[in-house]
Amino acid sequence: MIIYNPHVDDFLAEPLQFRLLKRRALKKYGFLFDEARRNGKTIRVLIDFTASGLVPEKVFHRLPRWLRWAVGTLEFRLWKHINGFGDEIKRVPIPKEPVDEVLLAFSYKAATGLFTLRETTLQHYRAVIFHLSHYFLATTEKARHIRCLSNAYLAGDSDITCNGYFRQYFGWYNKPFLVLPFAVADRFKNQQPWKMRDTKAVATGSFHDLKSERPAHKYTDFISTTGLTTYHPTRLAIYQASDILADWVHCKVSPYREYGKNKFSRLLAHFSVGQKKYFSINIVDLYNQHRYAIVGEELSGFPALGAFEAMASGCVLLAQPQYYEGLGLVPGLHFIEFDGNVEEIPTLIGAQDVGTSAEISSKGAHYVRQTFSSEAVFNTWMERLSLLDNIINRRQ
Repeated sequence: MIIYNPHVDDFLAEPLQFRLLKRRALKKYGFLFDEARRNGKTIRVLIDFTASGLVPEKVFHRLPRWLRWAVGTLEFRLWKHINGFGDEIKRVPIPKEPVDEVLLAFSYKAATGLFTLRETTLQHYRAVIFHLSHYFLATTEKARHIRCLSNAYLAGDSDITCNGYFRQYFGWYNKPFLVLPFAVADRFKNQQPWKMRDTKAVATGSFHDLKSERPAHKYTDFISTTGLTTYHPTRLAIYQASDILADWVHCKVSPYREYGKNKFSRLLAHFSVGQKKYFSINIVDLYNQHRYAIVGEELSGFPALGAFEAMASGCVLLAQPQYYEGLGLVPGLHFIEFDGNVEEIPTLIGAQDVGTSAEISSKGAHYVRQTFSSEAVFNTWMERLSLLDNIINRRQ
């Protein structure tokens, strides 16, 4: 497997723009690098100079190819330096003819912009897997570009093929959908006996105000299709009802940004993320202090990493089952089914049997530790990518 332009976002490592803006890189799929390096494996990457983490998309695409090459080369070298990468990261040549290789791309930036710059290159690969994390941004554009590639396959954190938003834009897709999830860091552990914890649920995560996000055109698909202006409606509802729910929910939900009231303040807000206070919390301790957790799923289909971190820490997760398809989690065994209606939270928590909930806490934590550790998820990805080879062979 070859990884496409890993330096332009924070899915795998820290990008330069995050270092400059002093933002925290989430490295949601950083285990791919960590586990490969731990096992002494070479990580092959393709840098094709069609995207930048520093130069805005519209500007970068207008630059002559030689200048994009120069900027991209410098950016890639600096990216390796700030992340402490060495010779284990190996650049592969841009193919000029078909190659028998699989390319992994994150649709977040790989399926946007001036796609004609990269379309021929992508077509040379045996298969291009587009992971749909953050596919709610500019969804029409991404779906149109991916559809142009006959060798494209889709993947995501869970199976979203029955999700309404996915069907709206990718209803044409008739190939296998690969479930390639994230991993949970080792620090999330069950350290506090469940019955000694606060009886409240803790609610975590952030929410966007899409009306205030820029550039506005990237958010119109989601807003027009769902009629909502946030990806995580349950989080927003808990935040707005935090006073009413105070006896049942410890609300640590916060806005993604401090949105300004005029154009200038909104522009400044675009370059900052209002999560510093949230990230300053010892989230492992926070989860270990509570019996229950509500993290809230993404309306476009995927669960949140925080949901699994809470479970690994021994919280009983209140969650909507349809967002966890393909992950092996069973309602009533690993978590408690919740329909997202915040008015039901007091009744739902109040109705739980303490002994049963303690068992769910134990089983959920065990399942997450066994199934979503970095090593386990890395192996899952490798196994499913190998299965993709068999699928492609049968289709040919």
